[in-house]
Amino acid sequence: MHVVEQFILIDVSLSKVMQALNDVASFSRWASVEGTISNIRGHGVGMSYDWNYSVGNFSFKGQSAVLEQTPNVLITKTEGDIHSLWTVKLNSINAQRTALHVIVEYTPPTGFIEALTDLVLHQLSNPEIAQDNMNRFKTFVEQIEEPVIVSHE
Repeated sequence: MHVVEQFILIDVSLSKVMQALNDVASFSRWASVEGTISNIRGHGVGMSYDWNYSVGNFSFKGQSAVLEQTPNVLITKTEGDIHSLWTVKLNSINAQRTALHVIVEYTPPTGFIEALTDLVLHQLSNPEIAQDNMNRFKTFVEQIEEPVIVSHE
């Protein structure tokens, strides 16, 4: 099993970061790999969805399920062409700053041609690609508009 670990500071509240993490349909707006999320079922613990990602000319598909969720932790398991366990830990620095710590434990695909396995390993374990995804997520979350609440007094 391989492990990738990344950290980043995001200039929004912890709850806003968790809200963005739960918005799995937004994946394609910030991830560096092409892909789709479909068949989203539930919310929070037990939420599950199907995914299909592409790297180069190769496609991978599978399912993900949220195993655990608290205000500060999100643990998601993926199964399919790539098996992984995603542990996301959030720490509130202040009201508008959150530390995001992501740990991905994954098993490279088996039964695939060697070039495909190398592609997946490069995509998942390359620190520059992992950091690029963190930066894209940071930008995405920081640009989410806060809802406007209108009082009718």
